[in-house]
Amino acid sequence: MSNNTETVRLTQIADFQFEAHFAAGVPALLCDEPPPLGQGQGPSPVQLLAAAVGNCLSASRRRNLTQCFSKTLAAYFATSWRAPRPKRMGKPYPAMNTYLA
Repeated sequence: MSNNTETVRLTQIADFQFEAHFAAGVPALLCDEPPPLGQGQGPSPVQLLAAAVGNCLSASRRRNLTQCFSKTLAAYFATSWRAPRPKRMGKPYPAMNTYLA
């Protein structure tokens, strides 16, 4: 685990509206509660938390796949695309031993 410390500074803009300031070079993010508490002009704290957890899980999955497989296979498995099944067209599949020769 890294010993780096991450700092986020929040500045209140209005009642339930905050601006999150991250590291230098990262633009500030407007966070706002949905109505009736806020005006809904930015992501809510629940949406930010869900995005952070989703990002963390996706990055971990990608890292593990990259370590286990080549980058090409990791990119294939990380997507939701599935290869189509071949059509049989009424003919049986060839015997497996023809592929082993």
